[in-house]
Amino acid sequence: AFGRSWESRISKIQRAHFLPRRTVLRLPSAPEPLLEQDIVFYTIPETNRPLLCDIWQPPKNIPRSGLAFIYLHGSAWYVLDKDAGTRTFFRHLAAQGHVIMDVAYRLFPETDIMGMVHDVNHAIAWMKANSSRYKVNPSCIVLGGASAGGHLSMLAAFTANNEQFIPSDLQGIDLTLRGVISIYGPTDLEALYYHTGQHITTHFSKSKSKATRSSGPPAWIKKKMGKNYFRLGLDKMENTDQELQPGTLPPMLGGHPDEKPEVYALFSPITHVHPDCPPTFITQGEHDLITSAKATRIFFGKLKEAKVCAVMHIVPQVDHGFDLFLPKLSPSAHVAYYDIETFLGVMACQVKAEHEPIARTAITAVGG
Repeated sequence: AFGRSWESRISKIQRAHFLPRRTVLRLPSAPEPLLEQDIVFYTIPETNRPLLCDIWQPPKNIPRSGLAFIYLHGSAWYVLDKDAGTRTFFRHLAAQGHVIMDVAYRLFPETDIMGMVHDVNHAIAWMKANSSRYKVNPSCIVLGGASAGGHLSMLAAFTANNEQFIPSDLQGIDLTLRGVISIYGPTDLEALYYHTGQHITTHFSKSKSKATRSSGPPAWIKKKMGKNYFRLGLDKMENTDQELQPGTLPPMLGGHPDEKPEVYALFSPITHVHPDCPPTFITQGEHDLITSAKATRIFFGKLKEAKVCAVMHIVPQVDHGFDLFLPKLSPSAHVAYYDIETFLGVMACQVKAEHEPIARTAITAVGG
């Protein structure tokens, strides 16, 4: 997808910290990165609500690649936070010279999907404005995330020039990206609705009695997690109808697909595929119970039709979240690391070799 001899253009310094192959016995240790936590990158004007991020910089002895990777955590759009199970991943990427911006965007019901996209755009604008501070090339910013974070990444990346998705204070600001990464991010919200059985569960919940409503996780989990129980939004799962559970779309989108088809389409990345989409890497498990592999393949076909430079890897025999569990030992996590570090390496080298533009006519499907 990236032209002939693309591997030879990746920096040898970066390659020194790449995985030697897709699966290894154990993830190699990485040198200690520089970590700044809870940096305010934007304040919501109406409420003075600060939006926070963590910045992971390369270790002092590692040359910088000039690339920044803005990461959006998985959330089902309702729960969780930055710094949730991703430290091993970020340490691994920082060792390759990349700067990682781990973003805590607002969640539902504090805001809707448009508000989340606005938060992502403010994160992109902030990184571009602070690129010299972190020794980042402002034209070498890659956006990515997992699950809902992957969905928001594609939506923001594909609508970078769509005024409908850009907040008023960022109109006229360059929000274009070098690339976008989706790790099991939903590409079609109507397909997600049916794949997860919400046509059954959310309708059933309307007649659900208060006596059968969820009280949330067991008390011992709440005690063990302490303040993190509330930081990660798990209290939203208490004493709510099933329809308000994390991941349910009707409350967030104002109705079911037959009631609000235009809204489901508006917030689906597949609707916004066009020839000028940035290079895209998408991966997920074949047996993902949340994100439909079939819908992802259809989405990839749309990218191919539009001649977007893209790579897809459907990983067999794994489910949602396969990159987060025991990443130091998990073969499927190593596969994700290998693919992502390679994609980021290509994005970084392409900026340095501007006389060799990205081949926009080639599409690759791996394992798909």
